[in-house]
Amino acid sequence: MGGAENIREQPGVRAVEIALDILECIAFADRDIGVTQIASKLGLAKGATFRHLKTLAQRGYVLQNATTLHYQIGLKAQLLAERGASRVNLLTASEGAMLDLRDTVGETVVLSVPDVMGARVVQTLPGKAMVEIGVRPGSVLPFEASAQGKVFLAFSRDDFRREIMSRNPKLAGYLATPKNAELLERDLARVRKNGWFESRGEFYSGINAIAAPVFDASSYCVGTMAVVGLQKFLPLGKSQQVAAKLLACAERVSRVLGCGPLTWRIPSPSRRR
Repeated sequence: MGGAENIREQPGVRAVEIALDILECIAFADRDIGVTQIASKLGLAKGATFRHLKTLAQRGYVLQNATTLHYQIGLKAQLLAERGASRVNLLTASEGAMLDLRDTVGETVVLSVPDVMGARVVQTLPGKAMVEIGVRPGSVLPFEASAQGKVFLAFSRDDFRREIMSRNPKLAGYLATPKNAELLERDLARVRKNGWFESRGEFYSGINAIAAPVFDASSYCVGTMAVVGLQKFLPLGKSQQVAAKLLACAERVSRVLGCGPLTWRIPSPSRRR
């Protein structure tokens, strides 16, 4: 077949996709789950779902309860997860997605991790524009004035947020003003709803940044991926398109790190904020 063939239409590949969908459905379910529930959640025929489950059980990837006939993740899948987790970290998990995102949007892509003082940059992949926008690794972007910082605040756990407030006097001082606190909470609500945030000239004049969270297997926000560029090349009308690509890449990294499906929908370019 020629290069134009769509690989997703090949029967063998489709069978693998179904098997992986079933594994993920079982792994991220709150409790043991039956074949009817799995088929319903995935929109599959019950007979086809059962045949895949039978093969997965024979290979040790799922385990069926003899009493309830419901399924749970098997020892083989757990062993693979443990071996993989010992070899994967945020940087290695993000490499391919960052490169694909940079090549798609043409702008600088930045990876950050949470720090009590803000979003600490750990990796920068320069864009392809004539004017290069660089964010030096090791730089710390403030929580209250950066897209990355607001993403971290929006998805931070209570214990980390308390640590931030006790050790970050700049943020504490900013939030001491009721108007600032109200504005920040409004932005954080938008992040939680959409799954991303755009900061236009907030930290550096003329620079736009669009950031999205990366989660690990415990659903903890361990990083942010952001597209950074001149406002001229990242105008307001382009935000939705860039955000859709960014969210897809950030979710790709989250899944490599073991996170389950995320709750927000990837926005379409026509949908307005």
